[in-house]
Amino acid sequence: MRASDFLRPLLVLAALFAAPALADWKDDYARGLAAAREGRWAEVSRLMQSALAGNAQPAARLRLYGQRYEVYAPQHYLGLAALRSGDCAGALRWWNDPAHRSFVAGNAALAGVEASGRSDCGSAIAAETKPPATPPVAETKPPLAQTPPAKPPGTPTRPPAEPTQRPVVQAPPAESPKPVANSAGDMLRPAIDAYLAGRYAEVLRLTAKQDANARIGWHQQTLRAASAWQLSQLDGAASDSATTARNAATAARKLDPARRPDAAFYPPRFLTFFSGS
Repeated sequence: MRASDFLRPLLVLAALFAAPALADWKDDYARGLAAAREGRWAEVSRLMQSALAGNAQPAARLRLYGQRYEVYAPQHYLGLAALRSGDCAGALRWWNDPAHRSFVAGNAALAGVEASGRSDCGSAIAAETKPPATPPVAETKPPLAQTPPAKPPGTPTRPPAEPTQRPVVQAPPAESPKPVANSAGDMLRPAIDAYLAGRYAEVLRLTAKQDANARIGWHQQTLRAASAWQLSQLDGAASDSATTARNAATAARKLDPARRPDAAFYPPRFLTFFSGS
């Protein structure tokens, strides 16, 4: 028997075992799409992570099997599963992935779904930054005037005493109501909405002038640094965006050296950049 005759069955068996393994990620993606249509978000998360491990590159048209073609965007569905489970931070981490952001910009349907999700997350984040409401002050009522006791019959009536003239004391003029200052959430809301929607250039415009309040200024500079950093991922590390990101991060640290960006809101790679820039 020739050596080739002996090896041929082994090669056939190896191909049979290898072929399904190569296609597993496509099968996981197809089943993940079906689970998303039925709202089974925990299953969507599991299947899409398995598909992502097999192929992390999004595609506008992918042949799953036969004549079935689908948009391949596992990061989109992972973010959607996180959002539907109440995890805004997880949704933003998947959707802010640079490769996914570049891809989804060309797909209006997926971009629209993500913009709506970002807006919902922005409303929740802005609400968390508002200060607690001041409890109403209880109204104090003046004591009731006491009625003098009635005189018994036959009591002589004395002539009324002449009133003693007292100086008239004028009440101080009422102060005009002071305008209520906007809360930190109201001041930062436009920039937060723009950041969550991926309009990073708009964030840079909104944060060009730093607020005098140190707390608001810190959030403005951190949003500015994160937006410029996101732009630098597309433009390159030597771009003007990278310089803007470093300057804004430095300004934020000067305002509050001990404070760090929220890990539930900003991508992990930006947190590393913020600490080391």
